Amino acid sequence: MFLTIIGGALVCLSTTLIGIYLGGAGGRRAKDLLEFKKSLILLKSQIDYAIYTLPQAFSHIAQRVAPPLDNFYRRLAEAPDGWSDEILQLKSNLHKDDLVNISLLGASLGQGDADVQINSIDMVLATIDDTLGQLTVKNKTDTKMYRSLGVVSGLLITIALL
Repeated sequence: MFLTIIGGALVCLSTTLIGIYLGGAGGRRAKDLLEFKKSLILLKSQIDYAIYTLPQAFSHIAQRVAPPLDNFYRRLAEAPDGWSDEILQLKSNLHKDDLVNISLLGASLGQGDADVQINSIDMVLATIDDTLGQLTVKNKTDTKMYRSLGVVSGLLITIALL
């Protein structure tokens, strides 16, 4: 009897923890999007005000952003033409749609004058802002739902096993 109670408690605990983890996925994605937004704002200022070349700008940004973006910008400082390839290999919590949208920026970086590059960065920043707005609304409901599902599913499994 004692082992049954411990087993049921472990099942409830594990499903609750899974629910908490899944409920936080949107928050982790939003955090990564905010970090990428910060890096693009830094890139915009490096191009517009500091008038750095792209490798120099990427090198400066790599020192100011958190992982995994720091390694992403370090690799770009060595090969600035590899934006689209590097963004698709980025290990983060961003969805594939986010990465594809951001990878489109690589086509305009280094191709036109500073104004064209800044306008391209502004377009990506606007898309990130829209995504963050949608995530804020969605995260509130998803977090509650996943946590509740974790607890309820643990209780249902425990009852079914008894």
